[in-house]
Amino acid sequence: ADPENRIVLRDAPAGAMPVAFCDDNRYVAAFSNESIGMTVWDVTSGKIVGGFPTTKEAWPGFWYASPSKPLLVCFPPEVSNGRVVFHRLDQPDAKPVSLRPLGSVLDLAVSRDKTLLATANETGRVGLYDLTDFREVAVMEGSALAADAVAFSPDGTRLVITGEGRNSVILRDVATRQELMRLDGRDQAGAVEFSDDGTIIMSRSISRATGARIWRAPTLAEIESIEAAGGGW
Repeated sequence: ADPENRIVLRDAPAGAMPVAFCDDNRYVAAFSNESIGMTVWDVTSGKIVGGFPTTKEAWPGFWYASPSKPLLVCFPPEVSNGRVVFHRLDQPDAKPVSLRPLGSVLDLAVSRDKTLLATANETGRVGLYDLTDFREVAVMEGSALAADAVAFSPDGTRLVITGEGRNSVILRDVATRQELMRLDGRDQAGAVEFSDDGTIIMSRSISRATGARIWRAPTLAEIESIEAAGGGW
């Protein structure tokens, strides 16, 4: 690589393995198995902006930063009773904020405007949290079994939750938490997402035999229009 285009991350701990960039590529995080902690660098300067101790198993499964409130989300899986922990990159010495666990977290999603967090839990419940003050907004029922994956629509108005078994893909209104429709998932979903325009939902199964399933995702306006006309989904 051209030395002029290379960024050197300074004072990296032994065994540091870069794992994720934030959304705007301003920061990069690395986990060290030897020092048992996460280190975060400013990509432009290469300087460390924060270091956070973790358990050996607590890899940062998801993290993001926004210009107004840079946050690091550490997502320890089953080892920490499903906790989701927030670290402030602009206040590295501040005590991290930990959300009330609803069971081991299997997946999480952040709305595009960075105001809401949803967690899918092994208990089948889905937690909805306000990221401006880390307040629990609601606890919703997902699947009778585990809630495996969760995703916000691009406009933040709808939330899709996947579970296990038939009719296990659930679409909810984010504002009212009302269940809008159920889709036939048939198999355990390992991931779910909306298309960029919010019109398609795709669920990927953990089973190779089942593969991916795709549905049309009606908008709230479309659902309200059909229900007003006496129709249903």
